[in-house]
Amino acid sequence: MTKKNLIILLLIPFLIALLGVVTINTTFHFIDNDIIAIQWDYDDTEAFQLQDNLYLLEAVGVNQKNYPAGAGNTLVWSIRNRNIEDDNVYGEIVKQEQHYYLKTLACGEVIITCSNEKGTIFKSMHAIIYENGAILIQTKIRGSQNNIDQTIYYGEYDLENQNKIKASVDLEITAVPKSISSLLRIENQTDNIEIDLMNHTLEIKDAGFASFTISCGDENIAKNATYSFEVVENGVNVYSYDDLLNCSNYSNTGEIIVLRKSFESLENAYQMSASGEVLLEDGKPVLKENNVECFGNYNPVTKKFNFKNEIYRFVTTYNKNYIDQWNQSVATSGGSNYISTEILVGLHIQKDFYGNGYTINMHNLTYPTEIIEVDSGDGTFVSIPHLAKDDLFRGPLPFYALGDHNNMPLVEAFGQDNIGMYVEGNDILINDVYVRNCDFGNRLANLDTVGTVLEVSGNNIKIMNARLANGKNVLRSFSSMHVEVINSMLSYARNFLVSLGTNEYILIDGSKTYDFTDLNGNLTSLQIEDYFQTNGAGDNILNAYLQANFSSKENMKKALLSMQRALSNEKLIQDEENNPIYKGSMKIKDTFFYQSGIAAISLESMFNGPFLYSNIPSVIWEVLGMLETQEGIPLDSLKTSKIAGLSYPVELEICGNTKFYDYKTTDSVDISGLITENISKFAQSVDPSYEGIIDIDKIFPIKQYLIDKATTQGSIYTDNGKTYINLPIAYYGGGLNLSKVEVSTEDITIHFNPEIEIDLIDNYLNLGQGSHTVEMLKNMMLKAVTVVTGYEPFKFVCMKGDGYLYGETPKISDLILNNIKGE
Repeated sequence: MTKKNLIILLLIPFLIALLGVVTINTTFHFIDNDIIAIQWDYDDTEAFQLQDNLYLLEAVGVNQKNYPAGAGNTLVWSIRNRNIEDDNVYGEIVKQEQHYYLKTLACGEVIITCSNEKGTIFKSMHAIIYENGAILIQTKIRGSQNNIDQTIYYGEYDLENQNKIKASVDLEITAVPKSISSLLRIENQTDNIEIDLMNHTLEIKDAGFASFTISCGDENIAKNATYSFEVVENGVNVYSYDDLLNCSNYSNTGEIIVLRKSFESLENAYQMSASGEVLLEDGKPVLKENNVECFGNYNPVTKKFNFKNEIYRFVTTYNKNYIDQWNQSVATSGGSNYISTEILVGLHIQKDFYGNGYTINMHNLTYPTEIIEVDSGDGTFVSIPHLAKDDLFRGPLPFYALGDHNNMPLVEAFGQDNIGMYVEGNDILINDVYVRNCDFGNRLANLDTVGTVLEVSGNNIKIMNARLANGKNVLRSFSSMHVEVINSMLSYARNFLVSLGTNEYILIDGSKTYDFTDLNGNLTSLQIEDYFQTNGAGDNILNAYLQANFSSKENMKKALLSMQRALSNEKLIQDEENNPIYKGSMKIKDTFFYQSGIAAISLESMFNGPFLYSNIPSVIWEVLGMLETQEGIPLDSLKTSKIAGLSYPVELEICGNTKFYDYKTTDSVDISGLITENISKFAQSVDPSYEGIIDIDKIFPIKQYLIDKATTQGSIYTDNGKTYINLPIAYYGGGLNLSKVEVSTEDITIHFNPEIEIDLIDNYLNLGQGSHTVEMLKNMMLKAVTVVTGYEPFKFVCMKGDGYLYGETPKISDLILNNIKGE
């Protein structure tokens, strides 16, 4: 065997162990993506005269470019009374062949909604059914027609030349028939607004509830029309991308933001030619609608955006010990391949945010700008996103990496990711906004580098009536207390829809003395740093563990667990009464979870294995010392230590009508999004036969252990020969995890099975040395996982396998009704 092949054999187990998860070959798991919007020509308020004839209702679904929508996206129509307590019937929807019609039955006010069959995308209008005449009040700039919160909000101020002035709104006040327009008059108005009926303008004087009524003087001709809304104290109305930046990234303290338009991707904001080019008028792009702007300043000459001076940046709040040590070693070695500690942010929010149902889509910033074609393995090619040189969002920072983070590392475990919307501060409300980091096609793997959709950093932050979608993780909350997510929907995550954890941790004091168990079952009292040093007692035990060179499995397990207890002394994160000290908390109420790659919610703890503390077992670095970075710096000179520690726990409450619409086939549970790797190229360049030998389930069988235990406890649902699993909660990481989940609603708990605990040590201790090289390699890979992650078990909570919610999708209409009822 050549020296290089020997290096491969010894190196691969360690590479796998950095996170315990790799994929050797690209696997394509496709999803049925939905339409991204509905397009129609109806205003916020429309009038329909009472008649026998039917009114044809027209709308079209908007697909992502090159990605036709999957099943369940045929458009359907529905109707309800504007006042849900009104039992009268004013109209109904009639379907004839493939068309929908409105049938008017009596004079009154209704809400007409068009949605996809799934109910995940919708548009609504207020309809007045009249006999003789009607008065219509709306704003010149259309509303979002996409509200969950039925209250309309205006800010107290507008921006003019970056200065705040009292807000004014252009109105459209019309009457049908037009002959009664001259009769219109102001019937009443609240004291905090001023209506100019001649010029159709509304001036805001003060915050609070506002309302005005327009009359024609005779309700037998036309019913009075009232327009009501809430003026947000110190709120600033945002109509342009510059307004958005001036209230967020460019502001030291931030402004209370009240959206009055959506901010979309290039293709969703501008009119496009048949060849896919942006249409220009007088050298400027032409917008599709008057209530949509482009997210970013697009240059029609260069056909590019330039976000470098627009985004917000901050130093990562997560563990950056590895990055700091790497950069220090690079400086000492005379290299230049430093790793940035900065997190990039699309929008930095420091005060309340009122979305009015509008959308913020940061696709132009977050999504790779190149496309490559990849062989899917069956002779067909799949288009996948590819990072261009100038793309800013390039994936998360490393928590630990082998190789050069800036130049194809062999393997890399992740820390904090870039962020679409970063909410920083205390006592902040995020209300009724649809935030998505991108439009991503039909593979969750396309979300690898687009970042977290929304991250909170602060206490008493409340997210209400919101839709957050399309990110590597959708919502991340670390070291934030009393965060609330209420009446919202989280969807489409590469990894997790909610990721909870803490930035705070306890770094182990190596000078402390601890009683360790040796392979004879005897106790040895040593300082921690002495025990874990190279060629020390701990090093010898770990080398024996990897090579299966021990006689007593029981004594080896005791030795490994005593080692872990020294690194994970739970007393350090408990109070005097032995209760965990929680450094983060969240309450999730009446919220829907839809389409995660792994699980709906993760409770994270930091990896805390002996290798991250002191680089043992030493045989690993005997091999790594032979390798160099691209700049020729030996990896051995870039050795890091004391990277990890003992994470503080978090607590989570799940209550109300929270539902998990998160079924996936068992083979599509995809944890490869937790790590980047180039092992396949590395291994197969030495020996192509590795393509058939190395398999994810052989290397790290935690997924198979999970499926096996889920099957035993009755958590697998079978339909048409396929097996499905729904994972609401994952306790991830091999470090000590004292986080707690409380489900306080019986309607939820009856659908949960007890926690599944996966103890890798018991499985690995049964592995022998192997009778040949391939089996030896496999067994070493498996056992090396815990050397890095630590020995604490992984835990999962599964839904029962009775099919509850299987085949169903979250309905936005349910969230709207919750809001109307005040639930």
